[in-house]
Amino acid sequence: MASASHAKTWPTPTGSPPTSSAWANVPSSEKMAGAVGTEEASHVAMYKVSRVLERAKGLLNKVGGRHQNSPSPVMSESATALTFTAMEGGSNPSNQTFTVTNSGGGTLSWTLSDNASWLTVTPTSGATTTETDVVTVSVNTAGLAGNTYTGVVTLSSQGKTLTSQQIPVTLILSPAAPTIGENPTSLTFLAMEGSANPTAQTIAITNPGTGTLNWIAGKSAPWLTITPSSGTTTTETDRITVAINASGLTANTYTATITVSDPAASNNAQQIPVTLALTAPQSGMATLTWAANSDSDLAGYKVYIGTSSGSYLPATDVGNTTTHKIVGLLSGKTYYFAVTAYSMSGSESSYSNEASKTMP
Repeated sequence: MASASHAKTWPTPTGSPPTSSAWANVPSSEKMAGAVGTEEASHVAMYKVSRVLERAKGLLNKVGGRHQNSPSPVMSESATALTFTAMEGGSNPSNQTFTVTNSGGGTLSWTLSDNASWLTVTPTSGATTTETDVVTVSVNTAGLAGNTYTGVVTLSSQGKTLTSQQIPVTLILSPAAPTIGENPTSLTFLAMEGSANPTAQTIAITNPGTGTLNWIAGKSAPWLTITPSSGTTTTETDRITVAINASGLTANTYTATITVSDPAASNNAQQIPVTLALTAPQSGMATLTWAANSDSDLAGYKVYIGTSSGSYLPATDVGNTTTHKIVGLLSGKTYYFAVTAYSMSGSESSYSNEASKTMP
């Protein structure tokens, strides 16, 4: 038995649309059938429209997805400004670094340039996706006078549009400043009342800084003589001869100060204490002599004295001489002596052979 079709066939209207009076004569069952047919046709039309909209939405999502998966690169750098400090004529300041990163998508291709001859950036170009590129910025102060210098490092990237960012660089170059160097840093003289003056000693004046050191030396005691009392040095060594005039002084311990100054020096002023030990005439005396040291950087000698072998009191710096008188030695005691040499840098040799003397 053939099954009946459930599809409803709607009458096809013909002619002109019925007037309101004609429509009034249509049986109510047919009016209902027409209304249902109109409603079903509307649902079919709406279904077709919704399908078209869903397909269009799918296409839009696909296109949007492709755009979301391929964002543009975005350039970022870690430095907004750099400052270097150095001394005129001195060494270059330490290098500084900053980083270039891509905070967007794709590949960021970047280039660097600077506008100052004293400024160098390395590398000058690169490309990054997710990694961090490190840029080194260095400064060369050779030939520059003390002043403040400014420059600019420009970081550029080429994408849909050209993007550039500028990093200001400042170099503060302080004027050259000399430094007072003195060696030794103290002097001690020993003599006997009424006897000859002790041997003169020397002080080496150097400039371990930069520029020119214009030094002046002064003294605080009339029994002290310094020659010369002024000088100029850049890299060479100047020497001050320090002499004692003990005439008219009685047995005692005297102290004085030699002051070396230069207002432009970074460590102005330096003081060198001087001690004069003048003993009474009845005290004993010993005279030491030794062979000269042949080192080219010899600065002087130190004499050690003690009352037991190998155990000495603090040294006496006697300068660059090979003989020295020791006074004030007590009768009946035995004294032990040793000598060392020291260089311009202050390094000291081992003890010489020990000598001894028993005072009568």
